Amino acid sequence: MTGVDLELEGSRVLVVGATGGIGSTVVSIFGNEGAATVLASSNPTETQLQNVEASPVVRIDLRESVSIGEGLAEAATHLGSIDALVVSASVNRFASFWDLDREAWQEQFEVKYLGIADLCRQAVQYMEPGGVIVLISGIAAVVPFSANPAGGAVNAALEHFVKLLAMELSTIPVRVVGVSPGFTRTSRFESFSQVQLEQLESEIPLARVAEPQDIADVVVFLASKRASYITGTTVVVDGGRTVTGATWPTTKAPLGAINDD
Repeated sequence: MTGVDLELEGSRVLVVGATGGIGSTVVSIFGNEGAATVLASSNPTETQLQNVEASPVVRIDLRESVSIGEGLAEAATHLGSIDALVVSASVNRFASFWDLDREAWQEQFEVKYLGIADLCRQAVQYMEPGGVIVLISGIAAVVPFSANPAGGAVNAALEHFVKLLAMELSTIPVRVVGVSPGFTRTSRFESFSQVQLEQLESEIPLARVAEPQDIADVVVFLASKRASYITGTTVVVDGGRTVTGATWPTTKAPLGAINDD
């Protein structure tokens, strides 16, 4: 972001899920604003990290409470306390409702709800008054997406958690805000054909999918002092997609699928 002083110089930031398209862009912007950042990933590889700013890296696996605690403690050795915690971690399993088994549902909730709740609970001890937590969900929370029903459900749960946690941490105070991206041009778009991409864009009022920068700019703003009166809400960044009220096509139930008892 340019032209606006976000007063982030010297801020101490932990970004969990820092190797994805949105997460790595968030790290880059914080670096440009003069913040000190620590990156966290469950299993970062050299390939994943090569496009991310040269910041300390810690391991945090949101499926393991011990890993969360150890990763936070290590991050604190680099940062001292944490001014901003940004969480851009998720697991997606694309399949219809009829093909998604119990384990796939559990995996997504284990990472993007239970793991994030555990992370926030443990992270608060390293945060001081005036801190902020930014949680990234997705518009499938409000627009049913038949190709990833568990993802939509967990995003909806996460957006409720933003409200709950904002109330819980208001006495410190630590702000809690969410960001809900629409379709964003990340690595998963590599498998899309031009026809599929054009179809997606035709359903978006601004007629394009988001770039990671579009989402990251909002994340960094919300983590700044310029947003010091915003808490307990989720900001939708989707080019107007949810305004249209359109839904994705549903999948047909296989014969006898409901009688599986």
